[in-house]
Amino acid sequence: MSINKNIWYLLCACLILVSAVVTAQPNAEASLKPEKILIGEPATLTLQVTHSTDLEVFWTNFTDEIDIDSTRSVEILSASAIDTVKQNGEIIQTRSYEVTAWDTGFYIIPPIAFSYKTQGTEALASVKTYPVLLTVNTVPVDTTQGIKGIKDPIDMPFELAEIKNWLIGGGLILLLLVGLIVLIATRKPKQVEVVEAPVKKTPPHILAIKRLNDLKGKGLWESGNEKAYHSELTDILRQYLEDRFGFYAMESTTDEIMERAQRLTMSADQRENLGWIFKLSDLVKFAKVKAYPDEHKESLQRAYEFVERTKQEVEE
Repeated sequence: MSINKNIWYLLCACLILVSAVVTAQPNAEASLKPEKILIGEPATLTLQVTHSTDLEVFWTNFTDEIDIDSTRSVEILSASAIDTVKQNGEIIQTRSYEVTAWDTGFYIIPPIAFSYKTQGTEALASVKTYPVLLTVNTVPVDTTQGIKGIKDPIDMPFELAEIKNWLIGGGLILLLLVGLIVLIATRKPKQVEVVEAPVKKTPPHILAIKRLNDLKGKGLWESGNEKAYHSELTDILRQYLEDRFGFYAMESTTDEIMERAQRLTMSADQRENLGWIFKLSDLVKFAKVKAYPDEHKESLQRAYEFVERTKQEVEE
């Protein structure tokens, strides 16, 4: 009988724990108004997250579109700021996006994910909205009306005012040409100047390796400055990508850099190295994830390897 009571108490404790976990999970909702539009007309997509005060919720940052599938997307025309309201002991966060589409059909906007964690902890969980349907129709055509022919051009009488600007512009150009001819004819011969040979530019991989060595010697993550360490590490790689492959990477997001990397001359392993470094950096800088010491060291080691294996050999 005593054993049965212990089992009963254990089951009750498990139910209470599960109930507390379920209660702590935030609620995410998505709504669309209107649900049917014509091509190019705007619709408002509203996202709302309701959560307890002890949770910290991270919103997904959209750029300029929401992908529907591999070939279609919904364009974001504008986005509002996140509106935060505290009500009945809970926090309600709301954000609206003005969206549209440029082709007819049904657009199922996929579930939008929100990451969250309990304040004071580092473990992340996620909650998603339900998908919403946007119907895009074409502009209706009145087929009862007959097709009208193209009107003939209207003949207008010629007026001098129509070419007045051309006459003034032509006169100014003529005066400039005369002045230029006079200037060339009267100027003194130009003395020959000795031009020094341009200074040879240091190869991008040499600069990157030097900066990585400098970063290694600063001991940033060892002294607790993990965010500064990963920010400087990714800045070094961004500058190297710009100098080596010739695309603007300093202000690009991780997704934009990895999308461009698919078209660059490098192996799949090096793309994986690059993605690993940037994703860990994003977690440390934006999600406040505490990385392990081995992960800090591996990020630097992967950066050395990426530069060495993608460098361009320069002939003397």
